[in-house]
Parts: sequence; structure tokens; C-alpha cells
Amino acid sequence: MSGTSGKNSTMGFGCARNVRSGDDMSERRWVRFIIKGEFPSLNEYILAERGSGGKYRANHMKQYAQQSIKWQIKAQMKNIKYNFLPDFPVDVHCVWYCKDKRKDPDNIRAIGTKFLLDSFVDCGVLVNDGWGQITSFKDTFFVDKDNPRVEITLMESEYNE
Repeated sequence: MSGTSGKNSTMGFGCARNVRSGDDMSERRWVRFIIKGEFPSLNEYILAERGSGGKYRANHMKQYAQQSIKWQIKAQMKNIKYNFLPDFPVDVHCVWYCKDKRKDPDNIRAIGTKFLLDSFVDCGVLVNDGWGQITSFKDTFFVDKDNPRVEITLMESEYNE
């Protein structure tokens, strides 16, 4: 992840909360994390894999991004009133705030979602990121040049039986 600039450059402190009700959330349980900074795009990751240094450079890119993500997740987990380790499937909604429109949304989402879900599993927020835990993805994109970030909501799936 690249660092952010300006007065909003503090990493790792956002909102993380659990509730049982809300306007569009009905009665499904959910938790939200805010991860500051920008992710590398899929194109940047592929170039790192194929370029000088090959897979080691790409692995360094992934490790660096996930280290930042995990640090921010752990900092926000302290604010969650009870342990949100869902034993039920979740819908994943990501709202991406990019510093500009230079990267295609599909390239942002592709590698960013992988880094996020792997970090949630490593931090114990999700048991796994397979078919039994994830039922759907929704992505929304905006520009915020002063505060690039992604807001991730893990919501109890509406298809939970």
C-alpha cells in the first residue's frame, strides 16, 4: 500500500462497530473496517511478478500491503464490543475511495480484495475466505484525493440458512 499524504495520513484508526439494526442492514449482523491508503492494482502486481526480481518483488508487494492492512484491522478490533468471528456466511461490501481515476476499478478490486480477505483470515476476523464463508461481493468506487481508503463491511448473508 502506498502511504497517504496530507493531514489524513494517519494509518489504522477508523470505525469498527457491530450493530443489530440499521436502515439498509435490516436485522443482519455486520462489522465495518476502514483501511487507509491505496492498494497496488492487478496490473502493477503482474508487472512486479514479470519484471526484475520476479515473484520475490510481487511477494514483497503483497507482504507490505498485508502488513499495513493487518495492523489497521488489529487496531480497529480493539473497538469492537464483542468478538465478531462469524460462524455464518457473510456478504462483503467494499467501498473504494481512490486518489484519482488512473486505475481501472476491476484492477483495484481484483488484487485488493485478495489482500483484504487474506488479512481478515490472518487476524481472525474470518475463519476462512472460501465458499462456506463468503456468499457475495459488492464493490463501489469513488474518488477522494486527500484520503484514499477502502471501507469494508462484512454482513451476515441474506442467504444464511
